[in-house]
Amino acid sequence: MKRKMRNRILTSICYLIFIILLGGCSFFQKKDSIPSVEEVYNSILLDDKYRLNRYLMGGFPLDYQDSNGKSLLITALENNSLNSITLLLNRNIDLDKVDNSMTAPIFYVRSLEALKLLCENNVDLNVVDNQKDPLFINFVKNKPLLYSEYLTTQKINFQMQDKNGWNSLFWSGVSGNSNLIRKMIQEKVNFLEIDNKGNYPIYYVYDQDILLEMLSIKGYDFKKKNLNNELIMGEVYLRAVANGYIDVVKKLLEMGVNPYYTSYGENAIKIAKDNENVKMIKFLNDNDIK
Repeated sequence: MKRKMRNRILTSICYLIFIILLGGCSFFQKKDSIPSVEEVYNSILLDDKYRLNRYLMGGFPLDYQDSNGKSLLITALENNSLNSITLLLNRNIDLDKVDNSMTAPIFYVRSLEALKLLCENNVDLNVVDNQKDPLFINFVKNKPLLYSEYLTTQKINFQMQDKNGWNSLFWSGVSGNSNLIRKMIQEKVNFLEIDNKGNYPIYYVYDQDILLEMLSIKGYDFKKKNLNNELIMGEVYLRAVANGYIDVVKKLLEMGVNPYYTSYGENAIKIAKDNENVKMIKFLNDNDIK
């Protein structure tokens, strides 16, 4: 009788130990299945979309932000992890969630491919950075110009201004290239508008190729003056002479610029002689500008 009792007690104890061990294993398995931040970040760094997907399915929050407010999408964009970016977009991650510096994810793109992925998923393009520069202006100033050229084909508001009152038209002339200007012209961007100083965008351009591209636009008023009482296109003409841009000078003369325009006591032939630019002097003389 006692032996039976002892066997029952031993059986119960063994059963209890088994239950405890089973529960403990389940607990540790469950604990191990919860991915850490480091694991998730490593999967993004390695651009391993399968591991990243497994971690997200395992309960890691899609809307996670680090201490700087950076989302998983920002981390993927910073590392140009295209597979991870695609996965996060397919999971409908917030495309426009800013970090603590009030910077939207799109400002972190590191490749044209990443930019296209965001645009294909209807990211907001009419946003500003933490310096209040609109996206297009920020890209023209800081990113490869291929990005800005691509953005001209998207739903961009070119009229958005920076804190100094300049919009994309003026910054494209200053920091862009002729190909960007050409694409903007194709998109019917109006380069004939003036800024708060009364100048066309071309007034601020110093690059010869951009000048020639902008001079392909019809409608310049060659009698229009800015707030400093300067003849806008006359100033462009004299600057082209000073820089030795014969093709630009030739184009301006064909368009009707005053060849004898004088500004602050300076005219074309005087500027060319002061610069000892023999080719420009000859060109002007050949066009009876003496």
